[in-house]
Amino acid sequence: MRKRIFCLVSSLVLLSAVPVHANQDIKLNKTFVTLPAKNTYTLKVNGTKKKAKWSSSKKKIAAVNKDGKITAKKSGTTYITAKVNGKKIKCKVSVRSNKSITNKLWDAYDWQCEDIWNNGYCDIYHYIEDGTDSCGSKLNIDKTISDLNKNYKKRNSWNKFVYSVQGKHYSKFKKTWEKLDAETVRLKNILDKNGTPTPKSNYYFPYQKYSNYIWKLFDNVSNLQ
Repeated sequence: MRKRIFCLVSSLVLLSAVPVHANQDIKLNKTFVTLPAKNTYTLKVNGTKKKAKWSSSKKKIAAVNKDGKITAKKSGTTYITAKVNGKKIKCKVSVRSNKSITNKLWDAYDWQCEDIWNNGYCDIYHYIEDGTDSCGSKLNIDKTISDLNKNYKKRNSWNKFVYSVQGKHYSKFKKTWEKLDAETVRLKNILDKNGTPTPKSNYYFPYQKYSNYIWKLFDNVSNLQ
């Protein structure tokens, strides 16, 4: 009986000692990159110290050197592949003109300004303070929050694009966007936790930082022209 128990314990120890495949932890620091033509960005492989072999599916769109440095050439989409430890990991690279990227960032700003602020948080805080929307008209608070919830679902896709954009030209916009996004989440969490607000109440809804950042983001995107 003791031998059987010893064998069972030994087997469990051996099983627990089997290493998890290292390839599962090997990842690129970016899986999606947006670059203006003639700009560069260096990808990094995390989870291994072994050297990767790099390649581009469309070298005329963007090339990559032996160190993972991408050079954008002309508008289009390509996939940069790093082969390491027998595993292939890819990053989608979108090369666009500065004008195209700026226009897309304007769209991101418009989503925040119109869908989230003007038709959402701004009306909500006015409703809490005065019982009306921001223009002094009657407000259906349930519909406002319902519309806000629908528009909020686009947050991940906008974040994916904004954070994919590389280059110092866009750094101020991205920094402000990150702060604004944090406030976007904060106010949404307050609504989710505390429920539908009531007019002329002490409902806690600290919108001031969001308001400041949305104005700053407007300045940032205007300076990209």
